[in-house]
Amino acid sequence: MLIMDRSELAKLLGLAELEPYLQQVDGCLVQTASSAGEDLRGPILRLTRSGKRLRPVLLIAAAHMAKRPSRPHVTAAAAAVEMIHQASLIHDDIIDKAVKRRGEPTINAKEGIETALLAGDFLIAAGLQKAGVAGPEAVRILSDTIMNMSRGQAAQDDSKTAPLFTAACQIGGLCANLRSSEIEYLTLYGENFGLAFQIIDDIRDNDRPRQAIPEAQKYIKKAINALEPFGVNQIAHGLTEIPRIYLNSSLKLGADA
Repeated sequence: MLIMDRSELAKLLGLAELEPYLQQVDGCLVQTASSAGEDLRGPILRLTRSGKRLRPVLLIAAAHMAKRPSRPHVTAAAAAVEMIHQASLIHDDIIDKAVKRRGEPTINAKEGIETALLAGDFLIAAGLQKAGVAGPEAVRILSDTIMNMSRGQAAQDDSKTAPLFTAACQIGGLCANLRSSEIEYLTLYGENFGLAFQIIDDIRDNDRPRQAIPEAQKYIKKAINALEPFGVNQIAHGLTEIPRIYLNSSLKLGADA
């Protein structure tokens, strides 16, 4: 897991607004769970009350590459990305027949597969609805992302994780009204970080040998290089450090990633 708390991430990114944003994202998740009805409310709350919120962090940071992004748009988009992520976890648990996640019973193990499927579907729909606050392009990007994640899950390849990292950075750039070239830099960063993240997770879970570490390092270097055009920028610098920290903390490597 990423061994950094929210305050450390905010300091790394030079983004004092990060924690208030993430609190609003947490609030959106609670509101969404509360609107899901009696049978789904408890299971969704149990799942969504924890988590690193890494994808919202990436989106919020990308959105602040410009000085004054629209706060409602950024909050809604960050919450949408997290809802899609949480839905993907529910579906992963169903496929893997997992009984625990983050130390808690999975929805499929405790409430059953039917409830788990409905909870996942509800979060996908809620995520797309929330993305609408940020505009139709955000909805389009997330719709494409969900399809790509589904293809990746079916093929059991690295593309099941990278699309949502990519979408978070891309939508963040849209919220910042960045130039198309700048959004492309952020998109490349998200894609390569996501590919590295999947490899690292697989190694941690013993689903891939440690000999794959150089491959993860290769993607991390590509992610770092993607942000070079932003020059001297604390947020860009912080974004380049997050993949390295994740690699080193997850695999207990030395400082050179």
